[in-house]
Amino acid sequence: AREDVVAEVTKAFDLLADVSAHANYHGVEVLQNLVEEIGRQMVKVLLDRHDREVVLAKQRAEVREESMRCVTGIQDAIASFKQALAQSQDRVLELESKVERYVLLGEERKKLAKALEQQLSMAQVHERELEERIESQKIESSKREAALNVAFKETTGDLQSRMAQL
Repeated sequence: AREDVVAEVTKAFDLLADVSAHANYHGVEVLQNLVEEIGRQMVKVLLDRHDREVVLAKQRAEVREESMRCVTGIQDAIASFKQALAQSQDRVLELESKVERYVLLGEERKKLAKALEQQLSMAQVHERELEERIESQKIESSKREAALNVAFKETTGDLQSRMAQL
């Protein structure tokens, strides 16, 4: 496309040069002045176009550069997001592990509480049995003591009567 524009501009300048030569040859000063003015206007248009192309090229470069900065920023944000996601997934796994441990501890605690209740119940039964034995032994002991007292009194009474007989 650029080559086509250059070819057309070259052809236009060649035609202007031919018209200028023809005006010089025939001595038509007005035509020569007109050709010079057209030439100046064409040069001005070409310079303006070139300036616009330079500005557009610069703007394209700036846009490309800004796009690259945006892409880099997006890539950095994606990398940061992936890192944060990985960290949060690690944290979720850690929390799940803790929850699992707490659940297991809760179950273990329930088992221990049940075992303690059973042991307490057995201890209470054993305590009652011991209290009953102690009570039974107290009664037996009281009976033995009473029997011993009776035997002692009888023995003492026998001894006193023998002593009295002696």
